[in-house]
Amino acid sequence: MDVSISARHVNVTPRLEEVIREKIGTLDRFLDGLQHAEVHFDEARNPRIEDKEFLEVVVEGHGHHLRAKVNARDPYSAVDQATLKLERQIRKLRTRLQKRHHGDGRSIRTFDTAAIMQDLSGQPAGGIATIVEEDVVEDFGNGYFAKYQRALLDLFEKPQSSGAAKFVSLFSISLVMISTFGMCFNTFPWMLVEDIHGEPVDNPKLALVEAVCISYFSLEYLLRFAGAPQKVAFLKDTMNVIDCMAIAPYYLTLFFVPP
Repeated sequence: MDVSISARHVNVTPRLEEVIREKIGTLDRFLDGLQHAEVHFDEARNPRIEDKEFLEVVVEGHGHHLRAKVNARDPYSAVDQATLKLERQIRKLRTRLQKRHHGDGRSIRTFDTAAIMQDLSGQPAGGIATIVEEDVVEDFGNGYFAKYQRALLDLFEKPQSSGAAKFVSLFSISLVMISTFGMCFNTFPWMLVEDIHGEPVDNPKLALVEAVCISYFSLEYLLRFAGAPQKVAFLKDTMNVIDCMAIAPYYLTLFFVPP
């Protein structure tokens, strides 16, 4: 498997590069289709953070997208933890593929999980450092739109993935605050205006702000749904249900309440 290595504030020695290629670069032997791995090191500048070495590894191939992020005391420990984390994701992905291809005549290579954990880390499974976060395997399949789904998922769900994703996240938070303040101001009597019959109605400027915010939230929800690899799981997610319930009253009022 092809491996590209980048670093910021971390010196990648030849020995460290050799370890990376030995452990990360050979993960494809456990599952067919893994083709490329991106390894990026960084160092936390906050003196309060004990585990300063940050490592992010992204493995891709045949529509599969695996990501592992860890913090450790040194780069070698970070590589060990990331490798173990990726192995867990490969195990989940392999199980999912087995269920998908069950009975269609295709075979998937199997492996001994306990043996792999020891082989990857160089020590028994019980001696591995505890990993706090377990990433979810993102299986987009092999369709034509798989790359676009992955791009949408990274853009709207992973602010740390790029500058554009971080901007979208900050922009969404700003619109949430603007919408909240707009609804609060709209409750004040001195913000209301009178219609042609002299009746108090909502301030048209605040109504326009709300319309713009709701339009963006609706578009964002639809794009996040389009980029989700598991549509049913997306619809059942608690936060997504809350988002839908927050948007729905505006459209119910718009279409069913007389002006």
